[in-house]
Amino acid sequence: MVEEINGATVLIDRPLEHVMQVTLNRPEARNAVNGALARSIAAAASLSEKDNDIRVFILAAIGDKCFCAGADLSELAAGRAAELQFLDEIPIP
Repeated sequence: MVEEINGATVLIDRPLEHVMQVTLNRPEARNAVNGALARSIAAAASLSEKDNDIRVFILAAIGDKCFCAGADLSELAAGRAAELQFLDEIPIP
């Protein structure tokens, strides 16, 4: 079963018993990381950390041009670079 976070910015799937696959879903922007995508990745990582059955976290992407173009330049130009820093939100045990 595929589950969506943040209006399908990422898709979460559990293809195998101990595996969580998180798929970036902004192919129209070459999966460039904007605030919503950063928050979605952080939320998915947090879900995997809370689930003791998850042993493998796969980060995948939809699209055929590239995996991820990096930071969304329109976010940077608008002065919202801080919204792209999601790693501080992920609890590390």
